This record gives sequence, structure tokens and C-alpha cells, in this order.
Amino acid sequence: AVARYHRNPCYKPDLSGERRVAYAPAPAFGVITEPLCPMGLRTDFQEISVSAELPITSETDLPGGRGGTAPASLEKVFDFSADPIPVNATDLFIQVVYRGQLGEETDGIAVGTFDVQEPTFYAGWNNTDYYFDESLSQWLAPTATYPARVIQGIRVCAGSPTSKWVYFYNVASAQPGLPFFLGAASPGVVRLAFMFAKPATSMQRYAIRSTPVMLIAPSARERSAFTRGQERQASREIFSAASPLPAPSYCQLTAPIAGATFWCFDPIKNRRGQNFGDVAQPLHYSLGTLLTEFPDVDAPPAQAVLPGLIVRTGGENKFNENTLLDCPAPPALSPQEQRITELREQAWSLGVDLEAVK
Repeated sequence: AVARYHRNPCYKPDLSGERRVAYAPAPAFGVITEPLCPMGLRTDFQEISVSAELPITSETDLPGGRGGTAPASLEKVFDFSADPIPVNATDLFIQVVYRGQLGEETDGIAVGTFDVQEPTFYAGWNNTDYYFDESLSQWLAPTATYPARVIQGIRVCAGSPTSKWVYFYNVASAQPGLPFFLGAASPGVVRLAFMFAKPATSMQRYAIRSTPVMLIAPSARERSAFTRGQERQASREIFSAASPLPAPSYCQLTAPIAGATFWCFDPIKNRRGQNFGDVAQPLHYSLGTLLTEFPDVDAPPAQAVLPGLIVRTGGENKFNENTLLDCPAPPALSPQEQRITELREQAWSLGVDLEAVK
């Protein structure tokens, strides 16, 4: 498999801890920041990342085969660890090249290309310096019942129709927790990058579920957030001085006009004074049963601006495992509450907003 892309030279992570490449070891890491130069900038020439070859040892390794009933598809895992897809990739396509027996041709070549979305950034951070009172619709300062506490770990799940466990940060693996002692300057945060397929409909969303791991009850609740995925892509491969790159469109908000020359550049979400990503998921206490919806931490009454972040690196990239497990159920939820979360995620994967159809 080959990944074809341009890069946004404005976006230069310092390479210290937040990029996760599917089927690759934890690479060097960095802090997500907003571009300081004009949005929409990209390199002039296309680059590629090439995966390791995937041997085809028999006819059963591919759909089709010879005679009998052939499977409609077979799942294959491509390893980009030697040449990772960069986190600042734009105009990203995945291309699969097959070489081998093709009908009567003994050394044939077949090529398929799939347009995927560019990296979508996620941040799950310790937000226990506030808790939400649903009866008052207010964020409130910590109390003895809901104090600011360290979160020992976080499970992150994604996928459809059933969320799969894709990442685990766990203090039990000799890693530091996500701190937020009362009076601490900065909370701990886990930051990841996801690459999703383009939504099939304008309403389709992808779910990312975060489950905090806390050793002291009560635990902060798990949360689901939904995203269309971010796009950083132009409708044309080559732009020149005579035909310059157009002003960027926020394609999550308004799809570009079919046939038009456009450049998509969905912005990184800023919350509490920090650049978190498209999915900015505060892990917090709340009074009530809301699991998938919570008020924006920057909505009135707004919370204090965070002076900084403690970005956690490492953790287990569950995406590297041969078989992804279903998202573990948090102990704080009843089976009914867990089922509500799952149904909501499945509905969004089909483009159905349950709140809108009430």
C-alpha cells in the first residue's frame, strides 16, 4: 500500500508525543498548534509513504480465487512503520498496488485508490477542576464530593457500528497519570490523530468514546463525541501563480460546490485557551445521567483559561493488535446506560441525530 499526500509546512509539530499511525510503533511526538502562516498552504509536490510488502501466498489470500464461492472482501493490514504517514499530511489518498497472477496474466498489476480524510485530532483531558450541575446548567468549582483528582488512565474507542478499543493510557503500566491536583498549573491530556473514511452522507458522524480510569470513587463519566472528520484537501492537484490556491473553506460546516476549485482546511478546535483538536473531550464529573452530551467548556459560564498542558506520551496502541476488542464497559454505568451510549453512536454512524427526531 502507498499513501500519497502533500504536507502543510505551517503545521510543524515538535515531534515529541501525540502522533499515532495505524499499524506503526509510537513515532516521535509533538504539540498540536494552530498554523501561524496563511491557512491552506501546502507543499507544491506530492510525496508518498510506502508500506511493507504484503505477500500473497495462496488464492485464499484475496477475494475471487478459482472456482467455488469467493468472499466479497478480505481484511488486510498494511505496515507503514518504516515510512509513517506524517501527521501534517494534506490531500491524503491510500493506494493499493497488487502484482501477481491476474486472470491468465502471470505477472499482472492492479491499482486501487481510496480518498481518506486527513488526520483528525483528538484530545481527552482532565477537566475535574470543574464539574457540571445539570439542574442549574452550570459549571461549578470542585467540592469535597467532586474534587479535582488525578485520572489514572483513559480508554479511547472509535468505530462503527460497534466502538472498538483503539488506545489505552494506563498508570498501571508504569506511566504517570493525567494530573489535576487542586491548584495545579496544567492538566494532563492524551492527544491522538485519527484517519477516517469520508462520510457517506452529509449527516454521518464518527464516534470517539473516552472512558477515564480512576481509582477513587466516584469516577468521572465516560463521554462520546462525534465528528465528520477533518479535511485538508484541495480539489486540484496543481495550482500556479495564474491559478492560485483559493481561500480555505471550512468543509465541516459547508460542503464545497461540486466542480468548483476549492481548498478545505478545517481548523483545530481551541478550548480553555489551548489547541485541542476537532474532538475536544473534557473528562469531568457531572450531576445527572448525560453521557454523550455536555455543555461546551467555553460556553457561559466559561471556565478559566488553562495556562498549559501536560501532554502524555506512550500508552498502548490497540490498533496494532490483530483483533480489535469491543470498547470495555465502564463499571460506573448500568447496562441500560451503556446501551443508550452504543445506540446513539450507531445512529450517528447512519447519519441519524436522535436529539433532532424527538
